[in-house]
Amino acid sequence: MDIINQQFIHSLTLNLHNKIPFLILVNFILLLILIFLNREELKLFFKKIKRKTWIILFLIFFLALALRLFLIPHFLRTFYDEAWHIGAAERLVESNFLDQGNYAKGVGWPFILAIFFKLFGVSNWTALYTSSVFGALTIFNIFLIGFSFFKKEKIALWSAFLFSIIPLHVIWSGSSIANISSIFFATFALFISSLYFRNKTLPLFCLSLISLAFAAQFRQENYIYFLIFFIGLLIFKNFSFRKIKFTKLDCFRKKNLIIYILLFLLIGIFVLPSFIQVLDFQLFTNWAQRESGGKLLTQNWSVPNLIYNFSTWGKDIFTNKYHPLVFSFLFILGIIYLFKRERQKLLFLLIWFFSLFFIYFCSWPTLGWESRFLLSFYPITSIFAGVGIYIICKKLSGKFNSNNLTIFFVSILLFLFSFFIGKGIIYNLAEIEAILETKIPEMAQNEIPSNCVIVTNVPEMISATTDLRAIQLSSFLNSQFLENRYNIIFPSQEELSLEIKEDKNVFLSHQGYKTDCVLFFEDFYCEKGSPVFPEFVEDCKKIKNKYNAVPYLTYSEKEVSVKLISSYLNFFPLLANVSNVDKKRINTIKPAVGEENIKSYTFYKLYPKLSQ
Repeated sequence: MDIINQQFIHSLTLNLHNKIPFLILVNFILLLILIFLNREELKLFFKKIKRKTWIILFLIFFLALALRLFLIPHFLRTFYDEAWHIGAAERLVESNFLDQGNYAKGVGWPFILAIFFKLFGVSNWTALYTSSVFGALTIFNIFLIGFSFFKKEKIALWSAFLFSIIPLHVIWSGSSIANISSIFFATFALFISSLYFRNKTLPLFCLSLISLAFAAQFRQENYIYFLIFFIGLLIFKNFSFRKIKFTKLDCFRKKNLIIYILLFLLIGIFVLPSFIQVLDFQLFTNWAQRESGGKLLTQNWSVPNLIYNFSTWGKDIFTNKYHPLVFSFLFILGIIYLFKRERQKLLFLLIWFFSLFFIYFCSWPTLGWESRFLLSFYPITSIFAGVGIYIICKKLSGKFNSNNLTIFFVSILLFLFSFFIGKGIIYNLAEIEAILETKIPEMAQNEIPSNCVIVTNVPEMISATTDLRAIQLSSFLNSQFLENRYNIIFPSQEELSLEIKEDKNVFLSHQGYKTDCVLFFEDFYCEKGSPVFPEFVEDCKKIKNKYNAVPYLTYSEKEVSVKLISSYLNFFPLLANVSNVDKKRINTIKPAVGEENIKSYTFYKLYPKLSQ
């Protein structure tokens, strides 16, 4: 039965795959149109916010932007996923938003990247800094959700301020992973939803669904926000802890029923193809087994996974591993206060929290090393913490001047959070391999002739950053005709032998394109134990066995990473003295690192091994 389901879903994916880019383009256009149509509703809401509050909010935004743009290091730190996002975005640009290539995840982030690639050019750096900007912009959504729920500007401001300095969010904003933009669009959709909970108009309902549909296409967990939205309809319409009554909602009156049914069908058209594509990618691979190299066997989602994940790393949400303990105290205090005074809103926020909780922690255990999966909880805990610090300030306002209290708490929080941000930066800089993967392609472009073709496990790392041609290593090894977007066909081994006999300077030829320069890039993806797919390592061995590989261009950690990282630490010397930082990790990024730990990243020139 599972095989039949797999074949059925895979067949649907193949049929729908090429339609997804067009559908998300239409979804995005409708999102902009509906924002325009709801402009009066949005203006009325924004007018309730004082000018002084707007000024403070923009100051918080500039703080968040400065931290994410100028303080943290920027590089592709998840190795494969980010290259895949960038490659899909590049393909969307080339096809005018009609082709996502072989991309198999939610296409939302590549779509947004493609827009910025159109504006600023295709580059790793465009992706990285676009992510940083969306990370900073999220503070507006946090503020607006807090203000919409509690109608208190101070709670909303404290929530936005705390979120702006969340160490994990600051650090991950320096990558181009989809989580940062996903959180932005998910919180935007919840803000619009909160407006609809207050004022149930048809245009706001349409905007809520369209924004939820767009957010759902960034990451698979975002589909749960549809459920959160409909639970919110029940909670804010007729919920009481003492007595629950289910009455007809305004949106289901007979005169509007046909309109709403058509809306649901429209949303289904937008999100189902992407949802099926995600299911096809996620369901039918045992990810724990694959990512652990066969050492771990467990279901992709299960209760034992939930118990294991929470006991091993889920508790870090509440401890001081990623943020000061005072933050945990504040958001627990906020929960206690809301339980006493605002149970209706507390229930909604807890449903938001636990919906994500079960999705993440039921997943396969090899996700545990990825701190980015905790990011989605911080919008919620920041709002709780905003309530907590608001209560403290309110209690102390009778004894101290309120402005002095604000300055005091802002200073204390900045001081405490700065240690964790600094610690995160140090740990980031110790990820030498990720820095090299980001930097080396651009450096190599100046030394590799433009007619060369580069064979590598992740061609997007080359092609998205440079003008060099790059193709997939596994495809090159297939000994089959391969035609890629550069219109190059690679001959089989037998045909190569014939061509070499006729012209020893020609390695590849097709329709007038000729080159004697084919390079194999041996990088981190070829290292045993690298956090990607085991077959990458095997393919690197195969190509060296199949071809004569002569070193052409070599970069070492000593030449690249130590120089780059040392200059960064010299610019921010206090980072090297952050307390509680693992000294071993710091030592790996200092010039005194031992020669035995130095790795080399090499481009090899390939020559066929002709049969005797």
